[in-house]
Amino acid sequence: MAGLADLRCGAETRKGTPCESKALSNGRCRNHGGLSTGPRTAAGLERMRLAVKARRAAESTTAATP
Repeated sequence: MAGLADLRCGAETRKGTPCESKALSNGRCRNHGGLSTGPRTAAGLERMRLAVKARRAAESTTAATP
């Protein structure tokens, strides 16, 4: 029986071969569905919106500085 360290993703790649990347707890690698899909709740969406807005404001002031 294979241990968790031996699990591979196995998703079909563009080449048609199975992905050989290490699988996360859900059985897929980070490229094939292993990481977060983003905020789901209204509070999470609002927090993300504010963070993006703040980052864009910071980038625009940095770019304007000579």
